[in-house]
Amino acid sequence: MNVTDTKLRTWDAQRLRVSRSKRATLLAQVANLVDQLRTHVPASSSFKVVRFRRAGSLRKATAVHPRGDTGIDADIAVYLDTSNASDYDLATMHSTLREIVRGVYPTKKDSDFWVQPHTLGMQFHASGLSVDLVPLIAIEDELEEAYMVSSTGGRAGKTNVPGHLKFVGDLAKADGRYRPLVRMAKTWRNEAELGHELSSFAIELILAELQRRDGPAPSLELGLQRFFLYLAQTGLLEPILSGHEVTPDDSGVVILDPCNSTNNVAVRMVETERQEVVAAATIAWETLVTAHHVGTKGETSELWREVFGTHFSLDLEVAAA
Repeated sequence: MNVTDTKLRTWDAQRLRVSRSKRATLLAQVANLVDQLRTHVPASSSFKVVRFRRAGSLRKATAVHPRGDTGIDADIAVYLDTSNASDYDLATMHSTLREIVRGVYPTKKDSDFWVQPHTLGMQFHASGLSVDLVPLIAIEDELEEAYMVSSTGGRAGKTNVPGHLKFVGDLAKADGRYRPLVRMAKTWRNEAELGHELSSFAIELILAELQRRDGPAPSLELGLQRFFLYLAQTGLLEPILSGHEVTPDDSGVVILDPCNSTNNVAVRMVETERQEVVAAATIAWETLVTAHHVGTKGETSELWREVFGTHFSLDLEVAAA
């Protein structure tokens, strides 16, 4: 049974997409956090904050409504002048940021924070918001490009937050199905418990590659099918160059940052994780193709739930304007 865009957009609007009012509330919470951070950086700090930039899925309008243990993610890029910082200061940067945040939210527990290679994460339980502070080393005479820094103090590749926002915005303008497809693919990723293996940014770039290669998705159903089929057929072993002309020497999965050809956003995906993603995508594609050819609405719904979870429904009513 064919699943129409009307049905899928209704599911997206009512179960996946963060509503405009909720998004406005969360963006205001992020803005308040930024304002508080500005005033709590000690004058004695070896880091001088140059600027903050809001980023991530919430800013891109590709965030998925929280469900279970999965929250809404927002990134705050913190551009830092580290000219007066020592190697020790750089190596302890994430701990320093955590103590600054504790000055804003003194009741936060250790379990509310987590350190990833390039970010300091924190959880706001009341709103379901997960915030990643992304420390960046500002580059002199560069307004937006900056170096990422690892949790051990080493410089990583360059990044460009406004460039990423524009990249997704341009894709969405070219194809009105792009953002819904991102949210649906992330929903599958979460349901398949592949959140560690496949990042939101990687999903955005895979769908961008399909849009570049094949044009806008002819429908949401076919857009999902071609996403899963691409993962199944390529095994994620075809480099995704994101508009760049030079293929890096990285072995394994290559998905390049559209703003920096030296930054492979999938560099930490190991072989077992690649196999897990490909296996799950193959099952998802086979299931959706089977659902397309069964005869009844009930059978179709049940198969789609196997891919996207029990919250998927074909019976949701279109909300009144």
